[in-house]
Amino acid sequence: MIHPEHSPNLQGAQGFVYAPEASKLLPWLMLCAILSGVAVAMSVFSTIWAGLSAHETKQLQIQVMDHNALLIREGFIQPTDETYGPGANLEYRPRKPQEKK
Repeated sequence: MIHPEHSPNLQGAQGFVYAPEASKLLPWLMLCAILSGVAVAMSVFSTIWAGLSAHETKQLQIQVMDHNALLIREGFIQPTDETYGPGANLEYRPRKPQEKK
């Protein structure tokens, strides 16, 4: 027979039936809190970095389009060179130099 003190019957139990010592859990809780704080900080940093990179990429696209427009205007490249490359452009017609008056 099981002694009443060690009985699994918990009908009369009040409050916590089992509570491990807080001193054993505290270091693990602190470690989890520190790691979650680091994860939040890294996600914020990554979000800001992604926004700055997207802005820089957009500025670079604008600059490349401006340079391509100048090169097309001066006759160094054809409009299809950006898509197919200069070697695949069979319709290339070099620009004739303008006569100076």
